[in-house]
Amino acid sequence: MQLYQLTLSGSDTVDFLHRQLTADINALESGKKQLTAWCNIQGRVISLLWVCKVENAVELHIPAATYNKVMPRLKMFVLRDDVAFSEAAECFGVVDQKELVVSDTESKAWQDSAVLSAIPHLETDTSEKFLPQMLNLDCMGGLSFEKGCYPGQEIVARTHFRGKLKQRMLRLKHRGAVGEDIYNAENGKAGSIILSTNDECLAVVRLEALEGGLFNEQQEPIALLPLPYELPELAS
Repeated sequence: MQLYQLTLSGSDTVDFLHRQLTADINALESGKKQLTAWCNIQGRVISLLWVCKVENAVELHIPAATYNKVMPRLKMFVLRDDVAFSEAAECFGVVDQKELVVSDTESKAWQDSAVLSAIPHLETDTSEKFLPQMLNLDCMGGLSFEKGCYPGQEIVARTHFRGKLKQRMLRLKHRGAVGEDIYNAENGKAGSIILSTNDECLAVVRLEALEGGLFNEQQEPIALLPLPYELPELAS
């Protein structure tokens, strides 16, 4: 996965990012790369990104697919905060056991590791389509319902506390392209693929469709695969 790495420094950096991102930045363990999200005012994820506290600064790793949607828009929110942005450097990342590993060379198998670890990835076409909990960020420390405001927080929190989340990202045994639809038993659209590799994929799917099963366009059944974390809606 192509990434852009940049460093934010200044006395207000942590507070600034805490007000912008869905994770509890104040509580992050130093040196740990945490997947989180930056949302629009409707609570839809503009971009996923990894954030990591390092000494007196914070490193961001932003996927190249959505980098230009984040910058320079994020800088517009700095206003009078003491926050400085470094130049961005190109790098590459792969997910290993839910941890981001950064290198100077691209791994051709990054999709394999992301699907296996159930780590979401957004392209330009899927940016601003999903609430962060639809991408399971609340199940991997990337979304806090206890912290203060951030863009879209009211909608994200309302969906959570009123129990009206209707879609989740699932891991499926299915060979399909990004953007391809997943169907329910009545041949209605039940979701769509956001990341695919070989004969597995990640898809954001309507939970109500699980009762009758999931199917491809030819109405062939699609099997659910286990996730490395628990979804509260599917917990037995």
